[in-house]
Amino acid sequence: MHFHSTWIEKQHASVYFIRPADPDHGDHRLAVGLASTVDGLHFMDLGVALKPGVAGAWDDRMASFPGVWKASNSSWKLVYEGSTDQPYETARWSTGLARSKDLLAWEKYSTPILPRTERGFSYDGSEWFRTPDGVLHLYFRTKQGATGRANLVQK
Repeated sequence: MHFHSTWIEKQHASVYFIRPADPDHGDHRLAVGLASTVDGLHFMDLGVALKPGVAGAWDDRMASFPGVWKASNSSWKLVYEGSTDQPYETARWSTGLARSKDLLAWEKYSTPILPRTERGFSYDGSEWFRTPDGVLHLYFRTKQGATGRANLVQK
């Protein structure tokens, strides 16, 4: 597994990771895969949790590099990196958000939560971190290549 995000809930771990969207049918775009484990040694592959967008969507080439957190007692959020088609240096990049009520089915928000680049890498590589005061921070790559930080406000 490459770049995984793990959520543990009641002796059960959901592991989100980078995988091809549907390689058996020629779709090698990057997606978010899901595996499940109860012991951390044996994993059950549950398939694709989040696919890239349809043609023309802001994330039609890639919806990957996941980060999951619990937003409330009955909902979770997943932040992910998205882009348009390759080549990567001319693709448009940003960070998206999806929500779930069961950690299995994910619904994307229709627009990215950070600005989109005009071309090349930026506003990507996103990851969240909760500080001891409970504030969620989103870390991402800026246009200058530095690490940026934004606070996530839950509604």
